[in-house]
Amino acid sequence: MYLSKWKNFIITFLIFLAIYQTTGLWFENFSTYSLFYLIKSKSGNANIQENTKYITESILINSGNNQFIMKYNNISNSDYKKIFDEAIYLCIKDGDFSYIENFDIKEVLNNRAIIYTYDFSMKGEDMSKVFNIKSNHLSKIDQFDKIIIVPLIDDKYSIKTIFLSSKTKQAYEIKISKENLSNNIFNTINEFSNLENKEFYYISSEESGISLFTRNQFLPKARTETFNVNKISAINPLEQDGGILLSESEKYVDIFFENPVTKSSSFINNTYTYSDENVIVKYYPSGVLEYVKYKSGIGIDKQDSPYNIALQFLSKDTNIKNEYYLKNYEIDENGTTFYFDYKINNFPITLSEEKKEETGMKSMIEITVEGNMVSKYKRIIYDFEKEDEYITVEKSFIEAIDNFLLNVDIGNSNIDKMKLVYKFNSVDELTDIKWLINVDGQDYLESVTYGG
Repeated sequence: MYLSKWKNFIITFLIFLAIYQTTGLWFENFSTYSLFYLIKSKSGNANIQENTKYITESILINSGNNQFIMKYNNISNSDYKKIFDEAIYLCIKDGDFSYIENFDIKEVLNNRAIIYTYDFSMKGEDMSKVFNIKSNHLSKIDQFDKIIIVPLIDDKYSIKTIFLSSKTKQAYEIKISKENLSNNIFNTINEFSNLENKEFYYISSEESGISLFTRNQFLPKARTETFNVNKISAINPLEQDGGILLSESEKYVDIFFENPVTKSSSFINNTYTYSDENVIVKYYPSGVLEYVKYKSGIGIDKQDSPYNIALQFLSKDTNIKNEYYLKNYEIDENGTTFYFDYKINNFPITLSEEKKEETGMKSMIEITVEGNMVSKYKRIIYDFEKEDEYITVEKSFIEAIDNFLLNVDIGNSNIDKMKLVYKFNSVDELTDIKWLINVDGQDYLESVTYGG
């Protein structure tokens, strides 16, 4: 009797298991039922998202009708980026490659697409060496600052990725046939169309027929006449009432030492210095924390790409509160230096020229990898927080440009770059959003208000 009941249980369980598996297979092509559904790929790729973490400045989603959604924050570990990264990986691994000398961005602007934006130009060969992405196609790519993913409805191909240099308009197109993944990209774009910002969206300057720029720009446009953006504040966690909190500084410094008990300390010229036989760490009155490893030896881990070594080091600095992204990188005889800036409230934060001069830094975080280890690391110690107080963006980008041209003579030059940024200058006041306008490598700031 007992045995009979046990057999009935097993049979019932197997029946339900079969129904479950059949249902799963049946609904595999109907991924709209799951938000940001990620196709189960057998490509073996699990590293591209880790290897390219924090590289992307923003991701644009073309939802049609010249209305783009731009995501700055919370993209590196997102489920939707896993889908897009999978498409990029499969294309560079197995896709059919072609070169386009003079690419017309309007081909993409008129179709559903995903656009990865970078704040620098990257060489294809560096993507292999510096960021540890392996592909025979990458060596053929001269440089790019955007990766565009387009799901296709085609007999032969279902996805194409385009590595585009906005400056030269050279493009490298790679196509594959992955119908399920293409459907998932379509579905993800459709999901995003329901998540649009209520106050503003982004438009393409090319699609809008605006000829003030050297290359296509994605610019925010209010759904009414104006839109609001929160102000941000900067906090130095090591300062209080004009003095240094020594108790707090210890936890910021100790993470850099294998055995913090053995470190020595001194205070000279308003600079705190901590050191042992391998490492020296300084905290400057300008709010900069600097680490230098002055004894050669074993690196952080096994041999890895410079970028992964930098990320491993950054992950140990658990006192970083804000999300960061790669602003630029430089390769010279001293190794590879990576420059990171922060982003908050779906906009980037950049240093003012005054703050750059005061701190001697180009970005919020600078990290140099030499050989198999981090040899130098500098970070501006401030934490940034979004405030309830906001500023109203009254000037459209056209009005901001008009006012800019009245005050700055740019001759026959066009504008290379324009976007909204938080420009950080002082901890003593809330930081407003500004229009950043770049001409011939020079940044200019324009107020978003008429009285500013």
